[in-house]
Amino acid sequence: MGSPLSSREAVAHCWRSLWDLLRGAAALRQPTPADLARRYVDLLADNIGQPGFRELLVAVHDLDAHRDLVFALVAEPRRRGI
Repeated sequence: MGSPLSSREAVAHCWRSLWDLLRGAAALRQPTPADLARRYVDLLADNIGQPGFRELLVAVHDLDAHRDLVFALVAEPRRRGI
């Protein structure tokens, strides 16, 4: 007997929402999930350390492995006087 709930729709919705945020008003086709993930990482890396964007913490639950995963992206402290 299969699982009563599927994560397929939730995952598809997350990818669509992320693409809507990244593409802005441009009328572009949605890239593959791997390419979209790379673009999102590039966006985060370019903006980390900007005012109001010092760190990012992501906590997710892996449904297959039945465990939590935590990721963090933290800006290096800026040196003064250089």
